Amino acid sequence: MTQRIISWILSVLLLAAVGAGAASARVLNVRDFGAKGDGVTDDTKAINAAIAAGVSQGPGTRVLVPTGQYLLLSPTEGAHVHIRRANGLTFEGHKGAVLLADDPNAHIIDLSDSKNTTIRNLTLESDKYYFTQGTCVAQVSATHTVDLRLDLGYPEVDAPQIVSIAHWTIHIVDPKRPGPYEGPPYFTVAPIAEKRVGDRLWRLTFPDFHGWPAVPYDINIVGKKILIWDDRRGSHGISANNDLDCLVEDVNYYGKGVNAGLILSNCTGTMTFRRLNIGCPPGSNGLLSCSGGGQMIDIRGRLVWDHCDFERFDDDGADILTNYVRVLREPDPRTLEVDRGSHYVVGDRLSAVDWTKMQEVAEPQVVSVTELDRGQSRLTLDRDLPALHTGTGSDRSRDSQVNDGIDRVADYNNACQSVLFTHCRFQCNRARPLNLKSQNCVVEDCDFYNCVMSPIEAGPEMWWGEAPFVHNLTIRHNTFAGNKSPDIDVGVFYDKENDCLGMDNSNILIEDNRFERSGPEGALRLRNARNIVVRNNHFGQPASPLQKGFQVVNVSHCEGVALENNEGIR
Repeated sequence: MTQRIISWILSVLLLAAVGAGAASARVLNVRDFGAKGDGVTDDTKAINAAIAAGVSQGPGTRVLVPTGQYLLLSPTEGAHVHIRRANGLTFEGHKGAVLLADDPNAHIIDLSDSKNTTIRNLTLESDKYYFTQGTCVAQVSATHTVDLRLDLGYPEVDAPQIVSIAHWTIHIVDPKRPGPYEGPPYFTVAPIAEKRVGDRLWRLTFPDFHGWPAVPYDINIVGKKILIWDDRRGSHGISANNDLDCLVEDVNYYGKGVNAGLILSNCTGTMTFRRLNIGCPPGSNGLLSCSGGGQMIDIRGRLVWDHCDFERFDDDGADILTNYVRVLREPDPRTLEVDRGSHYVVGDRLSAVDWTKMQEVAEPQVVSVTELDRGQSRLTLDRDLPALHTGTGSDRSRDSQVNDGIDRVADYNNACQSVLFTHCRFQCNRARPLNLKSQNCVVEDCDFYNCVMSPIEAGPEMWWGEAPFVHNLTIRHNTFAGNKSPDIDVGVFYDKENDCLGMDNSNILIEDNRFERSGPEGALRLRNARNIVVRNNHFGQPASPLQKGFQVVNVSHCEGVALENNEGIR
C-alpha cells in the first residue's frame, strides 16, 4: 500500500513537471520568428507571425519583444500589429522595446475580439514627427512675414510629411508656460509662401498678417514658440474593438502629431489602463504629443484608469460616450423605430429626449428588439411614451444634424457601467482632459493643470450628438491648477444653451478638491443638473480677476444644490 502511494505521488509530480514544462514552452520570442529590432529591418510580418502563433497556443501564452527598435513598415487592414481573437495572451516587451510605426494612417496595435489579453511594457511610437516647431525670431507686419527658427530634431518645413499637409494650422505657445495655445486657439490659414533663409530658419508669408486673419488685431509673437500641425492623420496607438477584460499596462505612446492614443468601442467586462503615458518622447521638449488621449464609444462594461499620464495633447483626453439616434417612427406609445446606432439588448435603459428643449422626457426599458433594414431597430418598451417628433432628418450639414427638431434616444447601458480615474495627470493644449457622458464615474486623486478648456466637462454634447446625461458622478481629492476655463463644467452643451430646459444630469458630488489659479469664469460652472453637493473644497485666488457676472462657483438652472464647508467662496 505504501509503495502504491509513493508511486502515485511520483506520477503526480511527474505530470506537474510535464505541465510546467508545457507552460514554460508557451513563451514565444518575436526574434525566433525573424524580427531583428535593429530599427532598419521591417519587422511587421515577424511580430504578427509570433502573435498569431501565440493566439493559437491558447491561454497563458506570452509573446515577448526583446529590447530594441522594431520598425513597422507594412500595415494591413488599417493596423501594423494585429492581436485578434486572443484569449489569455500577453504581448510584452522587455525594457526599451519600441514599436516604430511608419504609416500615420494605420493604428500601431489592433486589439479586437479578444478577452483576458494584456499589452505590457512597450513604447508605441511614430517613426517621424508629423508636425514641426520652433521660435519666432522676427515678425514684419508690412510684409505679412514671420521668421521661424526650427528646434533641433524637428523636420524642416519642406520635409515630405510637412509639405503634404493640406491645410496647416498655426499654434502659438508661450515658452514660459508650455501647453495652452496663446491668443486665439489656432489659426486656420496656411502661409502662401515658405522660404529657407538660413540654417533651420524659415520665412513664412501670410495672405493677411493683420490678426493672422483669425482675429481683429495684430499679435506680437517674437520670442514665442510656433507649432505647425494639421490634425488629419487617422491612426491611434491602440484600437480596441469588441474586447472583454483586457489590460494595457506600462505602455508609452509617442504619437508625434498623429491621432489619439486610444480608440475603444463595444468593449465589455473591465478594461484597465495602468501607467499608460501619452506624451512627448523624453528630452524632445515637444509642444504636442498627439491629437488626443482617446475616445471610448459604446462601452457596456467598466473602465479603470490608474496612474496614467496624458500631456500636451490637442483634443479631448478621455471622451466617453454613446450616441443619440433619431426616432424615425412611433407606431404606438410603446414602440419606437430608431435609426442605426447602438446595439440594443433586452433590459437596456433608454434616454428619450425632446430635441427642441434638449430635455429628457422618459427613461423606458427595452422589452424586445427587432433588427430592421439598414441597421435600424424596432424597440418595444416597458411603458408608454409621449408623442415624439419623428423623421429621417439629414446629415448634410452640422445645422441639419442638430436643429432638425427630430427627437432622439440614447442607450444608457452603452455609456459605461462605471468608470474610475485614479492618480492620473492631465494637461491639454486646447480641449478637455475628461469629457464625460458616462455613468457611475469616480475621478479621484488626479492632477489637472495648464488646460485651456475645462479639465472636466460632464454632460451630453448635443452639437455632436454625443450622449447621454451623466448620473452618479464623484469628483474628489483632485488638484486643479492654472486652467483658463472653469475647472469643472456640468451642463448640456449646445449652441443654444438657454434653450436647454431640463435638469437631467444628476447625483453629482464634488468634495475635498483644491482649485488654484482658476480662470476668469471661476472654478465651477453647474447647469442642467439636480442633486449636487459641493463640500470641503479649497478655492484659492483666481489667476486673474473674475469676469463681470461670474463667481468662484456659478450655478444656474439646477435643483437641489448644497454648498457645504468650502474655503475661499466669497
